[in-house]
Amino acid sequence: MKIIKTTLNEHLIEKTINEGSKPKDYIDLDACNALEDMVGFGGAVTDSAALNFLKMDNKNQELFLNKVYSSSGLNYNISRLPLASCDFGVTSYDFLKDDGSIDLSYIKETTLKVLKRIESIRKQKIFVAPWTPPKVFKDNNSYCSGGHLKEDCYEKCAEYYTKTLLEITNLGFDIEYFSVQNEPQATQVWESCIYSSLDEAKMILLMKEKLLKYKLNEIKLLCWDHNKDVIVKRVQELFSENQIKDVVHGIAYHWYDNTFKDDLKIVKKTYHKPLFFTEGCVENYNPNADNKEEFNNAIRYFKNYLHGLKNGTVAFLDWNVLLDEKGGPNHVGNYCEAPVHYDSNSNELIFKRSYEAIYHFSHYFKDEAKIIDIPKDNVAGYRLKDGKNIIFIFGTKKENINFKIKEKYYNVNVDKNNLITLKEE
Repeated sequence: MKIIKTTLNEHLIEKTINEGSKPKDYIDLDACNALEDMVGFGGAVTDSAALNFLKMDNKNQELFLNKVYSSSGLNYNISRLPLASCDFGVTSYDFLKDDGSIDLSYIKETTLKVLKRIESIRKQKIFVAPWTPPKVFKDNNSYCSGGHLKEDCYEKCAEYYTKTLLEITNLGFDIEYFSVQNEPQATQVWESCIYSSLDEAKMILLMKEKLLKYKLNEIKLLCWDHNKDVIVKRVQELFSENQIKDVVHGIAYHWYDNTFKDDLKIVKKTYHKPLFFTEGCVENYNPNADNKEEFNNAIRYFKNYLHGLKNGTVAFLDWNVLLDEKGGPNHVGNYCEAPVHYDSNSNELIFKRSYEAIYHFSHYFKDEAKIIDIPKDNVAGYRLKDGKNIIFIFGTKKENINFKIKEKYYNVNVDKNNLITLKEE
């Protein structure tokens, strides 16, 4: 068995663990049930990510693609694409022309251009989400600062979204997932729009109709797409609306509440829908962070991914895949950290320690992997199609954890804040 360990002063160190004698207590991995199929790992191709990528020379572009999308790197197989603008870009815009047609000319030269390069490395499952409807459909006549859809604009907006999805599909991209609104309960100074549970349910049903109309019914609808701390109440309200539970494929959530309660477990057990982690990042980017601060950021990623796996999350989507030396560009100054930054002054890519945390989970993933149910709070894992187990351990304290795999026994020494992956050979 291989162990891959990251600590404050160690970076993805790989060693071999030899078989040992039978201990008194152990986790029998072969007895751990395989649960549902995983979808995979990925991040968001925002305007900012695309603009940074396109600024780089060919050498850095190839390095980035290899480190993030190839099987030797993060091995990403999912991409989140904002439908029109979000804060991570240089301006606010939509695709709606005066005659009702769709104009994708801007993103053909930015995000979609970069997605084509990405797909030359690995085909992507694409998840699309709007941050705001066109401002002409909103009661505040603004892309930003929340606002609501006008009552007479729901169908127009659903038509606009569906036509946009059709145009992107016609360019050769396979869209697999769509949510009707990113963070529907957040009034932000950037692109945002408020939806009550009833509003979201109404739009979901309209989108279902429009997707059928335009023969895009293979696109799966996700709901919520906001923080997990209020996910129980929101999903309960949503699914009380007629037909919504049957129409919604899965439940999307973000991590910005910074909690590790039972909310995901409750939603999963109650509604039996796949969970999708669709956004998280380190806010308030500090370009001068020392190693300890960066490692704490890595811990945040590792704990959130492990918590998600323990509670039935089938897909993990980080926020921006690439930002600049300031943590942008961001048209409202909301600078954040990404696992990879491009410093245009020094012409170099900078890999943050959060990259290492994600690597622990995503690098070993293969299609048709299944989450496995492991009876220990700080241990999670998935099982590959060939039956081999990939196990993740977060060090909550100094301890020895023993595993039994195919009649062999292995002892793992764990210290506090160790980030560990075990790879069955």
